[in-house]
Amino acid sequence: MRLENQYTSRLDFLDALRAVAALAVILQHGLELSVPGFMVWTTRNFSFGQAGVCLFFLISGFIIPLSLEKSGSNIRFWCGGFGDCFRFTGLASA
Repeated sequence: MRLENQYTSRLDFLDALRAVAALAVILQHGLELSVPGFMVWTTRNFSFGQAGVCLFFLISGFIIPLSLEKSGSNIRFWCGGFGDCFRFTGLASA
């Protein structure tokens, strides 16, 4: 039970980092639209959006195999994922 709590807290931390990465992309787009000259500055110096996308995919590349390992089999992993997609589309169409 203690190991499961440690596993969950580790994934919570990674999910929080993915949220930070997504917010960096939103910040990039928002500043490009609202601040004149920001696009020139970010091209020359630092792009929050590119860093956010890289961080998001890096973390996702770690979480997906970890989830696959936890589910125990490829079939259970993929069927669970498709089931989530169908539940989401069902809620979206309601």
